[in-house]
Amino acid sequence: MSNGWILTALLLLPNALYLLLTPRDVPPETDGRRLFKIQVLETVEKLGQIGSFTLPFFCAFRFDTPIDVVSFGLFGGLMAFYYAGWMRYVAGGRPFRLLFAPMAGVPVPMAVAPVLAILFASINFHFWPLTVAAVILGAGHIPVSWMEWQRCHLEAK
Repeated sequence: MSNGWILTALLLLPNALYLLLTPRDVPPETDGRRLFKIQVLETVEKLGQIGSFTLPFFCAFRFDTPIDVVSFGLFGGLMAFYYAGWMRYVAGGRPFRLLFAPMAGVPVPMAVAPVLAILFASINFHFWPLTVAAVILGAGHIPVSWMEWQRCHLEAK
């Protein structure tokens, strides 16, 4: 029986809360060339999101082999780290920069953690199309987040 929808629900829950808990202190966009690059990368990101959020509905978490158990454990740990980032953002007063600020030495953790979590879930699911979707998501989401982190630093100077 498919229980992979849990992955999608866990990923989308904080994003749904984001609609209610919008960031404060968003720096204005001033560089048109940078904005164009972000729009291109966001298109790649959206393609990855479509796959990463829909494909798990056709999967089930597995616990048949040690690799299944380890990949599930890494998935769970990364999701906990992702949720810790969301808690930091809310508890910190929702400043825009906390969506991208390093945490525990990980740059742009709110982008890196979910992408890696999806990759480990794809290993657990034994489902390579989800691996491809996660790579596409990461190719857009991580650079966009990095560029936003850089923008926060430029505005702070």
